[in-house]
Amino acid sequence: MLRSYAILVSQGLLVFIVLAVMLWLPYVIWLYRRYGRVSLRRVMAQSAFLLYLLCAWALVLLPFPDPSVPRQPTPVNLVPFLWWQETLTTLAKTQGGWRAWLTNGPLLVRIFNVALTVPFGVFLRRWYRRSFWVTTVAGFGLSLAFELTQLTGIWGIYPVRYRTFDVDDLIANTAGAALGWALAPLAFLLPARHHHDDTRAAGSPSPGRRLIALSVDAICWALAYLVLLLGTLTVLSGFNPETRLVALVLWTVTFVGVFVVVPLIADGSTPGQALLGLAVRRADGGPGTWWRYLLREALVLWPVVVVPVLGEAVDAILPDEPGWTLAAVFGMPLAWLFVLGLVALARSDRRSVPDLLAGTRVVLDADLHSSGSTVKGI
Repeated sequence: MLRSYAILVSQGLLVFIVLAVMLWLPYVIWLYRRYGRVSLRRVMAQSAFLLYLLCAWALVLLPFPDPSVPRQPTPVNLVPFLWWQETLTTLAKTQGGWRAWLTNGPLLVRIFNVALTVPFGVFLRRWYRRSFWVTTVAGFGLSLAFELTQLTGIWGIYPVRYRTFDVDDLIANTAGAALGWALAPLAFLLPARHHHDDTRAAGSPSPGRRLIALSVDAICWALAYLVLLLGTLTVLSGFNPETRLVALVLWTVTFVGVFVVVPLIADGSTPGQALLGLAVRRADGGPGTWWRYLLREALVLWPVVVVPVLGEAVDAILPDEPGWTLAAVFGMPLAWLFVLGLVALARSDRRSVPDLLAGTRVVLDADLHSSGSTVKGI
């Protein structure tokens, strides 16, 4: 039984990893917009809660049945505490003793159903700061969602239910959530939520926040370039255009559009900076000019121009060593970003090399200014 549970939990962990990769960027953007920082305590607590929910659903729903194999619907139990009668019946078939209790199937299933929602109660009290009754009702709601999903064959995906709808599961899961609330003070490994966790960070934008904004800008730039390139090549397909020349022109046009034109229109913010609540101003706080935006972003992104040439050169010198080519292609941009972050962290005003040379600085957008204590973040 334990081995089957371990397999199901590992499947939930795999789904968590996939979701974490997909949701990481939107989640970090949300944290910066709401709290002005990424708190490792919050990330740990909410990631652990998501992992728990995925593993719980995996235990409830997996393994999925083979739809090609006909099967009869599983039974439905609407009699409360029927599990105790089944436990005694199972004991009567054995010689008794403590081993009979430890190997009693109905009893073990009920214990596991209680244990399933104990973490739910712990999370709701320790991090989300919910009361006992709210936690208990929420535990009942989660259990009801489990049972209705089983009763309906995952809401009609399967023609018959392949898991038992059991009112005793509702009772056990609800009791587990209440028990978890009571045990929450003992769960010291899970960070408890305090007032400062909800305090917005003040001060200069962190390098991490600016890096996320740059990542969003890079995605916007790539999407704009690909859409415009495909559209242009489609329109000019009958004229046999020079593809590399068209690509270079459009690459430059989209760069200027995202990093110069948009800030001129959006009061100093690129798409990523606007999403993260940032803006670029002159060093004295005045509005920036087009040439400052152009110089600043060119200094940030110059490795993008050099990397293709460098990659071809390394590949020509070491054609049988693709690892060196990959190291050159990815190593230079990462090293440059590391230098930019290091310089920004070393300065109290968080200005890095491009800002120093272009006479600019990155500031928080007006709607993100708030009074209160300064909280460190990344």
